[in-house]
Amino acid sequence: MRELLLEFSYFELRGALVEDGELVELSIESVPEEPLRPGDIFWARVIKLMPELRGAMVDLGPARGFLQARNFPECLTMLSVPGPSVEQCSSYVPNRLREGLELPVQVRKLPRDEKAALVTSRIVIDGFFLSFRPGWPEVSWPWQVPRDVRERIAATTRSILGKHDGFAAHLRSIFASPTELLAELERLRQTWLMIAWRLKESANPGLVYRTSDPFTRILQEIAHPELDAVYVDGPESLCERVKAAWSQLTLERPVPMLQYSGKEALFVERRLEQQIEQALGVEVPLPNGGQLLFETTAGGTIVDVNSPGLGQALIRDAANPGIDHRMNVNLQAARAIATQVRLRGCAGSIVVDLINTFRDKERRRFARSISECFRNDPWVRALYLHDHGALLHIQREYHRPSLAELLLDPCPHCGAANRIPTLRTRARNLLRLAMQKLRLAPKAAKIVADVPAELLNYFHQNEPCLVSGFATATGIPLELHLAQQCEPQIRIIEAN
Repeated sequence: MRELLLEFSYFELRGALVEDGELVELSIESVPEEPLRPGDIFWARVIKLMPELRGAMVDLGPARGFLQARNFPECLTMLSVPGPSVEQCSSYVPNRLREGLELPVQVRKLPRDEKAALVTSRIVIDGFFLSFRPGWPEVSWPWQVPRDVRERIAATTRSILGKHDGFAAHLRSIFASPTELLAELERLRQTWLMIAWRLKESANPGLVYRTSDPFTRILQEIAHPELDAVYVDGPESLCERVKAAWSQLTLERPVPMLQYSGKEALFVERRLEQQIEQALGVEVPLPNGGQLLFETTAGGTIVDVNSPGLGQALIRDAANPGIDHRMNVNLQAARAIATQVRLRGCAGSIVVDLINTFRDKERRRFARSISECFRNDPWVRALYLHDHGALLHIQREYHRPSLAELLLDPCPHCGAANRIPTLRTRARNLLRLAMQKLRLAPKAAKIVADVPAELLNYFHQNEPCLVSGFATATGIPLELHLAQQCEPQIRIIEAN
C-alpha cells in the first residue's frame, strides 16, 4: 500500500510518502515561502573573484551565492539566452569570470551557518519523469533503469529534443508512457523559453523563476507514479489544487484524492510524528534488538551497525534457522539504512560499518540484498561493498536540504557534537500541538501557551505574524506567557 499524505496549516505544508505504514520520504514547504529555494533561477552579477576557492561570489538580489568554476577563471555560461521562437536554441560558451559579469544561475544548496548559497551556471528544469537540460546535449540515467527502457525513452524523446538540449531521466521514467514523456518534455521546454524571455528582460540581479505551486513541488519531490491514494488534511479547495497539480504532472494516472476529516491531525493519526522524531535522532532500533547509529559530519554520513550484544559468536537466529546471527543483523540493517537514508535526505558519501562476516557466500548474498533495498531510491548513484564485507560505501546525490539541515542546529553548549531543534522548529511544533489540541476541544474560547524566554523572544522578534495568524486561521486567540520550564505547556480555556 503506497499513499501520499498532505497536511496543511496556515504556516506550512507537509507531504509524506508512506509505504505499508512506514514513512519513506518527507517534504516540508513553508508558508510564506523562503527567499531562497533549491532550483530557483536568478539573474546574478559577479561581485568578487575568489581564486583560492576556484569560484566567485555573486549577487542574487535577496542574498549572495558562491559560483564554483572547475576551470577557474573560465566558467561555462549562457550569455546569449534564446528568444521565444522554438527554432532558437540555448548554448553554453566558456567565458572568463570577471567582476561585473552578469549571467543566469541556479541555486543548488541553501546557505548554511556562515556559508553562502551554492549556485551553478548550468540550468536544469525539473519535471516529474525527466529534468530538462537546455544547452546541455547529454542524457543521464539512474543505474536502476534497464537498457531496454533507456532505448524506449530515448526513441520517444528524440523527435522533440533539440540538438543542443538534453535531459536527465528520473527513476519514475520507468513507469511513464510515451504520451506522458512527450507532454512533459514539451511543457519543460516551453517553461525554459518563458524563463529565457524573462532573463533577456532582466536588468538587475533578482529572482527570475520558481515553481510557484507548493503542491507541484511536493509531488515532484516525493510522489510515486503508482499511488494507491492521496489523503489531504485541509480544506476542500486544497484537494482540488492537488488534483490539478497531479493531472498536470501525470496525464494518464487517475488516483483517489480523499479529504481527511478525522479528529486528530493526519500525521498524528498515522503515527508519523514518532517516525520523524526518530529520523532526527542518532539511534535507530532494529527488530532483532540491534541498532543503527547515525553520525553526520561535514564530509558525509557515518552509520554504525551494532549487534544486540552477542559478540562474534556464530549463533543461529531462532526465526531464521540456518542463517548466521551476524548476517541476519546485517540484512535487517540494510533495509533500515535504505529507509533512513532516504527519509533523512543524506547526501554525498555515506559509509556504513557493518558487523564483520568473513564468508564469501554470505558477502555475496548481502551485496544482492543491499542492491535490492536501494533499488527504489532515485538519488543513489553508487554502491560499493568492500572485499572483506564489513564496510559499505554509498554515494548519494544532493537534491534538497536534509531533515537535519531544515530542522536542527548545532548545540550551543557542545558544538557540532550534538544537534537540537532550531527555534523555528520549536515554534512550529508548538503551533502544531496547539492546533491539535484545538481539534479535540471544539468549545475552546482561548489557548494559552507557557513558553520559555528564548521561544517567547523568537515569536515576538522574528515571526510575530505566526501568533496573529493563528487567530485568523482558527478563530481562536493564542496567548503566549513566559514560563520557567524548558518544555512549553498548552492550556485550553473553554467558553462558559
